[in-house]
Amino acid sequence: SKEEIVLFRGAEGCGMFALVGAESDGEGAFVIGGEIQGMELYHYPIIQEEQLKKLLKAIDDLPDNYSELKHRAIFYLTLMTGMRKGEVSALRWSDIDWDEKKICIQRSVKYVSSRCTEVSNPKMDKSIRTVYISDFLSQLLEQLKRKQIKSALCVLNSVRMLYKK
Repeated sequence: SKEEIVLFRGAEGCGMFALVGAESDGEGAFVIGGEIQGMELYHYPIIQEEQLKKLLKAIDDLPDNYSELKHRAIFYLTLMTGMRKGEVSALRWSDIDWDEKKICIQRSVKYVSSRCTEVSNPKMDKSIRTVYISDFLSQLLEQLKRKQIKSALCVLNSVRMLYKK
C-alpha cells in the first residue's frame, strides 16, 4: 500500500527492508527503483505515512554537526538497505563503491560482553552481500566521510598544539 512503510524479510532470513510506497510487479517481487529478486516476501505494516513524515522531518532537522550527521546516516542506512546494526557498525569506507553506488557487506560487529565487541565474518555466508544505495544515501555518506576527516584533522591539530607547549 502507498500509505505505509513495509518490511520484507527474505525466506531464508536474509535481510530486512523498510521501504516507502512499495508497488508489486505482480510476480511476488516489489520494485522500488530496482528489484529485490528471488525473495519470498512478507508484508508487515509498521508505521503510517504521516508518522513516517514526522519521523523523517525530525531526523532531517537534526543539527549538521558530525555526531548528528553520523546518526542520520546510520538511520538512513538501516532504513534504505536493511542492514543490521552489527553490519552498519562494521562498515569501512573501503566497503563502499562510490562509482557503482553499492556497499559490500562482509563483516559484522559481534557483542561478546557489555564491555567487549569484535569484528568478524557474519554468522551465515548468505549475509555476505552487496546492496545498492540511492544518490541521496551516497551523498549523505560522502558528506559524513568529509566531516569525519575534518573532525580527525581537528583532533590531530589539537594534539599537536598540546605537544608544542
